[in-house]
Amino acid sequence: MKKILIPFLSLFLITACGNKTENGANATEADSAAVVENMEKAEGAGEAADGDATAQTKEGAKAFIKTVYNTYLNPTKEDEDKIDNAEINLFGMAYMDQYMSDILLEKIVDANDKQIADDELFLDYDIWTNSQDNTGLKLKKVNCIEYTGETATLEVILANDSWESKVYPIIEYNKESGRWFVYDFFVNGKKFIRSIDDYLDGEE
Repeated sequence: MKKILIPFLSLFLITACGNKTENGANATEADSAAVVENMEKAEGAGEAADGDATAQTKEGAKAFIKTVYNTYLNPTKEDEDKIDNAEINLFGMAYMDQYMSDILLEKIVDANDKQIADDELFLDYDIWTNSQDNTGLKLKKVNCIEYTGETATLEVILANDSWESKVYPIIEYNKESGRWFVYDFFVNGKKFIRSIDDYLDGEE
């Protein structure tokens, strides 16, 4: 798997992944409320998250991912406090875990445990931005390139003054909690979770 190095990689030890459901999404009423609250906060920070971020529609999927990226790229003081108080932090999971499926969280933790045990670096790029440096990155546009009703694959276009990055998150809708979760990413034509599985199996 071709990787893009990121020099400011941080690590986070997950102490709780939420309530599991059949599709692995962490589903709590508090998290659902947080998505809506963050969607409102995101207005004016990058591209607005138009529509209902919890709706099981193509527009709902786009609104959800806009909320996710506006939250990631514009952490609040509360988010920064969560990072400071976390034992370890990886991909902003100290405050981004509310948007991520249990499966994605667990795979990242497993890969992190292995890279620490083997004294090597596997998780060496930012899955949210697929970039070397997030400085000045803003959300420019979200396109829905595949929608099935249960899942959606989005194209997220990020940019700063000098360059542009495209990211392809895959999200799943959890009917029990009535909202979307980030389940996986396409990175260089390969699913991120598959790359982790290959790494854990010694094939990477």
